[in-house]
Amino acid sequence: MEIYPRLTIKYLNLIGKISLMDNSDSNYQALSLASESKEALLSLIVSLNQCDLLQMCYAYKSRVKPEKKLVEKVHRKQGDGKPEYKLTDITDVIGLRFVTLFRKEMPEILFLLIQIIKHQKQLTPNPFKESHFEEIIIYTTDMHDEITLVIKNILEKEDISIIKNNGLKVEEKKDTQVYI
Repeated sequence: MEIYPRLTIKYLNLIGKISLMDNSDSNYQALSLASESKEALLSLIVSLNQCDLLQMCYAYKSRVKPEKKLVEKVHRKQGDGKPEYKLTDITDVIGLRFVTLFRKEMPEILFLLIQIIKHQKQLTPNPFKESHFEEIIIYTTDMHDEITLVIKNILEKEDISIIKNNGLKVEEKKDTQVYI
């Protein structure tokens, strides 16, 4: 099972899509997806323990979206003008948040995470689809602060901007919360 990551650089969320059996019962599919996702998350954490990534973080938090929330999201999206939206379109089933004590530690963690996703760092098994990024969102209170610029530089050096032309969504969002 491969995970298609979506990085959110405020917390650095890893988010995966899991394959489903073809079954018309959305509650059954959601239960199956949530169950598969729990197994995938455990596998992901075991894999990430092989490298220094988790040790570099102050803490990490993980979650699997519960089946009830999966069904609610599908119904909400279908009601919001996306009638073809289905469970397999949900990209935030699995979430993994890396917490650092200081913002200046984020670029090093991002760099290692990119190496893992690009299969440049040996993990056996590597749970990520090689070099596949769903989207990258940089949340910051200042789009031009030093840490944000370092993160952007890492993305450029790792050719993430080239992947952008193949459907990767890279965006910056102004964060209204101020962190000290």
